[in-house]
Amino acid sequence: WNMILPQLVTPYAKLMSATSNGQHPVPTFHSSCTKTNCNGPSRQKLKVTCVYTKYLKEIYLDVCKCCPASLQLLERGLFPSAPVQPTLAVDLDQLNIVSMLFMVSAPNVMNWAKTLMLCLARKGYVLGGQDVLHHHYGQALQYYQVMIDMVSQTVNNMIESSRKHQAQGEHAVIPQTFESLAGNPITRSYFTQDEDQKPSHDRKCLSPYLRS
Repeated sequence: WNMILPQLVTPYAKLMSATSNGQHPVPTFHSSCTKTNCNGPSRQKLKVTCVYTKYLKEIYLDVCKCCPASLQLLERGLFPSAPVQPTLAVDLDQLNIVSMLFMVSAPNVMNWAKTLMLCLARKGYVLGGQDVLHHHYGQALQYYQVMIDMVSQTVNNMIESSRKHQAQGEHAVIPQTFESLAGNPITRSYFTQDEDQKPSHDRKCLSPYLRS
């Protein structure tokens, strides 16, 4: 995971930009390897079970070093349960909801997995045993949250770097991996709605706590 997660930060940010933070459907374009000499043990066809709130879906991926399974799944709006050769992936929207739920209630992945299996079973979808989903789901949820923290930290670093350059009268330097994310909702949410309007430093506009 230590090697895979940093590679997913920029693709995730691009996905959120393309879908307006999940408001629109995931784009149908996905990465694929175009190298004719990309063969060997790392190239294989991988079967992955995708867990959505209302259904299960099985997909097949052509995996190689150029296009790992984790990247291909993320571009499809899914997060893998393992860094290499995952057999299960979970919908990003569902992981986001569960993460929010566990922020306001006691985290219990086992009960969530059991509830999800019961709901899917009523719709005719069966996925192994409860322990299987519990284990894979727990892995996906844990490292999804780590990735979100990494994305937030990256954006915060960009903002802090921009502020330092502005204070020095210089142009902000945006990392190359985020060049295409200038209009990304993730970064825009940190600024005022009117991007041309400079923030006010009048103490009257501050809360009583900040004025003290």
